[in-house]
Formats: sequence, structure tokens, C-alpha cells
Amino acid sequence: MAGGLGTRLRPLTYAIPKPLLPIGDRPILEILLVQLARAGFTRVHVSTGYKGELIKSYFGDGHRFGCNIAYAVQEPAAADSQSTSPGSAKVGSMLDTRATAARRRTGRTRRSDISG
Repeated sequence: MAGGLGTRLRPLTYAIPKPLLPIGDRPILEILLVQLARAGFTRVHVSTGYKGELIKSYFGDGHRFGCNIAYAVQEPAAADSQSTSPGSAKVGSMLDTRATAARRRTGRTRRSDISG
């Protein structure tokens, strides 16, 4: 969620990256980090691209939100891409394949048939 240009959210994302857009009085990524920490997650990896320095500046190492944040910086070409990342396409393809196999076996798709 932290990578990409946020083109579908423009003009909001001209100045602010998607993760820092507020929902109520807090940035969306802050809400997610706090929820992850409450659920017991202690380490979170955030992939940044567009305006990543603002994201790192706001969230730092994550201790204020109850977790430890590690950052991965996307290459500019990847951050500028309008298309889905290759990794997302690969996961989607894998899930489609599992769902198709599940339908063939049972005639219907269940969540347990397509999950990990």
C-alpha cells in the first residue's frame, strides 16, 4: 500500500503519499500498524516508493505504534508504474489456479481451498 504514486487518489496524493492520507485524525498506515501491533505482530515491513521519505519520517522505526518497521525502497521505475506489480500478479495467478482446481474437485470454491 505504501508504494506507487496514488494516481487514483489525486489530487490528494500530489502532496501526501497514500499511507499518510488521514482517516479521521490519523493516517491510514498508522491505523493499520496499531491494529497489527494489537494483534500481536511485532515486525512490519513497509515497501515505499513515491514520497517514501515522508513515510519514514512520520513512522520512524515504529516504536510509537508498538512495532518494529523495516523499510524496502522501490526502484523509481516500479514506483512510477501504473500497473500491478509482478509479485501481485504472481500471487493472483496462483490463487486463480487454486480456486479453479478447487472448483473442479468440489464444484464450488471455499476460502480454505484457496488459502496458503
